[in-house]
Amino acid sequence: MEEEKKKLLVSDSLIEIYKYLNAVDMSERINQLSELEKYILIALSLDNHDIKNVIVRENLLPYKEIGQAIYDAMEELGTNEIIEQLIELTGDKYIDLSVLVDSDVDVMPEPANQSEIRDWRLKLLD
Repeated sequence: MEEEKKKLLVSDSLIEIYKYLNAVDMSERINQLSELEKYILIALSLDNHDIKNVIVRENLLPYKEIGQAIYDAMEELGTNEIIEQLIELTGDKYIDLSVLVDSDVDVMPEPANQSEIRDWRLKLLD
C-alpha cells in the first residue's frame, strides 16, 4: 500500500502574498504572517520567483536572515527551531514545499504573470 503524501495547509493570505510578490510592496502583509509562514514564503519565493525582479527583491530583502537560515539548513550548516519545525512538517530536510496546500486542498499556484497582476491590481481599485 502506498504511503499517503503529507500535506501542510497554509493560509490564503500566504498564498496571495506569494502569488503577487512580484506585483507590489507586500511588506506590511508579510509582517502579519506567523514566523513559520514567513519561512515558507521565503523558501517558496527563492525557489520560484525571479529574484532579479526589483519588486521581488524589495519584498524579500528584509528577510535575508530567513533565506540564509534556509540555505544553511540545506547545506547542513545548522538549523533553528522554525527550520526544525518545517523539516518535521514537510518530512524532508530540504523542506519539501510540494506538500503545501491551500484551504481548497489545491497545490500552490505559480507566481502571477503580467495578465494576472493587472487583473489583481484592478480588483484592488474596486
